[in-house]
Amino acid sequence: MTARSVFARLGDDQRLAKAMISHIPILFEDGRIEEAVEGAAAAIETMMLLGDVKAVASAHQVLAREYEVIENWDESLRHAMQSLEIGGTALTPYERAATCGLALSAASKLGRRSEVAHCVGILQEAFAVDPSLRGAFVKAFEGEAELLAL
Repeated sequence: MTARSVFARLGDDQRLAKAMISHIPILFEDGRIEEAVEGAAAAIETMMLLGDVKAVASAHQVLAREYEVIENWDESLRHAMQSLEIGGTALTPYERAATCGLALSAASKLGRRSEVAHCVGILQEAFAVDPSLRGAFVKAFEGEAELLAL
């Protein structure tokens, strides 16, 4: 019996939603993108009802990362921006910087300068709070960082 079926049987909506979020990468890898997106939407709806904005932001971040892998830059950017918007101050500076890196990568591939500028502002705030993030970010996103002279 899978975790999802156990949590569904128990009526544990929060754990079911988190299990569905954790299955997103597996489903994407198996090419079951529609199933992953539908499960993510249900999980996001549940987590919003429960007021768990951090889990909602995490789900959007996972979707952004998976869309990046398959080079769907529009969806990657959309989910990264939703993660940042919904997560707000609930996200740690590291989580904001990592999500911003996803958004920055997609926005630069799409040539969307306003989103790039927005991400640079968020990154600068994160770097001000935790200067050690700058080095990690520059290494992880060398091309974008050089482009933006961070």
